[in-house]
Amino acid sequence: MTKRGFILGEYDTAADGHFTLNKWSLSEPKQKTNYLNIAYGDGEIDYTDVYDNTPRYEMRTLSITLISSFATRNARRLIIEDMVNNLDGFLTLIAFPDFPRKTMSGRISVTDKTESPYYSTVVITGKMEPYLWSEYRTQLVVPPSDGNAEITISNNGRPATELVCDASNYFTIFKGSSQSYTSPAKGGVNLQTGIYIPRGKSVIRISGAPTTIKWKEGTLTP
Repeated sequence: MTKRGFILGEYDTAADGHFTLNKWSLSEPKQKTNYLNIAYGDGEIDYTDVYDNTPRYEMRTLSITLISSFATRNARRLIIEDMVNNLDGFLTLIAFPDFPRKTMSGRISVTDKTESPYYSTVVITGKMEPYLWSEYRTQLVVPPSDGNAEITISNNGRPATELVCDASNYFTIFKGSSQSYTSPAKGGVNLQTGIYIPRGKSVIRISGAPTTIKWKEGTLTP
């Protein structure tokens, strides 16, 4: 039977660490709010998502408890030392055993909680970004144009990020009046991690000659 485990970067807690997943939890998403109290008036003014009508969320907490009775106590100690040295404190892309094709990014810490000579216990905690991201990018082929195209992107999830363009030349993407993203190099693949595409349909104007646009959709739940 295949053990259930987490993938922490390139580290598989089951295959590489010989750990059994004892329990894990991920805190619920909590929306950031911004209310202005009105003196001598009724209620409050809600400025929560006044910028772009998109809710923003606080960081989430991940907790993973792993146990192992693999090999000897000294062998397990060395495995844990390797985990601490290679994972503790690093920003890590995490794949979940119960969320197929979803990943989440966060900074993790690894703590040895072993108290028994017969098995070892490791607790991994992480301060995570709020969204689960699709493993595979949605792709849109840009139709041929005279160098200026206007396309509509449909995003069915929460804000999408990691916009990727395959281009044969320089290009610029304009979203609304305040955001623009320009390819830093001629040709090849360009990754833009700073753009957020809101839920629903967005019209994006493109100046240049990209051939495909890909993006990852984010969700708060699997």
